[in-house]
Amino acid sequence: MSFHRFSPRDFATDESGVVSVDYVVLTAGACGLMLVFSETILGAFGVFSGTVEGELSGREVAAQSSSLSYNDGFDNGAEGWTGASATHVHGAGNVLGPIGGGTEVSRSFEVAGNGEPATFTFDVMSFDGLNGEDGIIKVDGVEVGRVSVTDGNATFIGSGTSDIDVSGFVTDNAVQIGGASLDPTSGMDSRTQVTITVNNPTSGTVDIGFSSTADGSTATESFAIDNFTATGLNNPDYTPPAAGDVTS
Repeated sequence: MSFHRFSPRDFATDESGVVSVDYVVLTAGACGLMLVFSETILGAFGVFSGTVEGELSGREVAAQSSSLSYNDGFDNGAEGWTGASATHVHGAGNVLGPIGGGTEVSRSFEVAGNGEPATFTFDVMSFDGLNGEDGIIKVDGVEVGRVSVTDGNATFIGSGTSDIDVSGFVTDNAVQIGGASLDPTSGMDSRTQVTITVNNPTSGTVDIGFSSTADGSTATESFAIDNFTATGLNNPDYTPPAAGDVTS
């Protein structure tokens, strides 16, 4: 057996075990960062879970503030809407509709007010044999825009006011989405995303409505609404912070 004598210089330059020490330091640092940000991360998951609940149930979701948001894909009915129900459309899934000629569909939303705008975003879908007919969008019973469709080609026409901003973007044009028939000879389909912002609601509610000029049976041509989202709604459970409270 032989022994090797280490000098102080040998000890200072020896790298054995350095990797293990580095990993201990890095792991400790990572744990410290997780402790610092855990409260923020948990809060974000709380908001996200509420949004998912709203999408699944079609109900208002608290946004941890003075206002609520509402999300609905109509997979669980059309609670609160009049004039139409949630219907499964072949190839397109659950939608609010069908909206044919003479149909008036609407829902009244209680808005937060206090100068806060209310914004509504949704898809207007057209199905099958529409030819020169329109899906009409209304706010408080007044037309603010329409989607005009000919052979599956959609065009958005906005007619907002100084207090109401309206925009529309055709995301799918002359494609086969669904409807009563998936046969291209029976007509093509379209999807238009519409956004309405009521900048200064003058009353406690905003009524969103839909109708159409379709002149045929809904079995051969129709409109429908999907992916409806509203923000800036009244939160009756919100309590303003007391004077002197610190908020973030």
